[in-house]
Amino acid sequence: MTAGTLTITASSTYSYQWSTNSLNTSLVTSFGSVTLDIYGMDTMNHIPVSAGTNYDWWDEQTTGQINFDFAFDVTKSASTSLGVTHSLVYLCFVAIDAHVVGMGWPGSLATSKVSATVPSISYEFVPYPVLHQ
Repeated sequence: MTAGTLTITASSTYSYQWSTNSLNTSLVTSFGSVTLDIYGMDTMNHIPVSAGTNYDWWDEQTTGQINFDFAFDVTKSASTSLGVTHSLVYLCFVAIDAHVVGMGWPGSLATSKVSATVPSISYEFVPYPVLHQ
């Protein structure tokens, strides 16, 4: 194996729903994301290199109002690249993340929900040129 550039491409279909309901200035946060990520892991389970790209994300923190958004069966393709060597193991993921913060009711409420399917994922490896004398 030689050093080169690894490019991962994945098609993903995802759905999401989020809402925030904050009375006056009560803390509220709704966050979520769908990402395509590559992680390079060493023998000690450390991750010294990584690359990623977003399919979609939100980070809503507005107080004193009600906000929401949703989408169903969104299909997108994304790619991300990383320089790789033979000294690491490379893992690739379509990852989803959803979390909320609220100060309780009455005060604030938040929701965050996301799901994804990955019907296809592919890779391309382009080796770096090696010069010989």
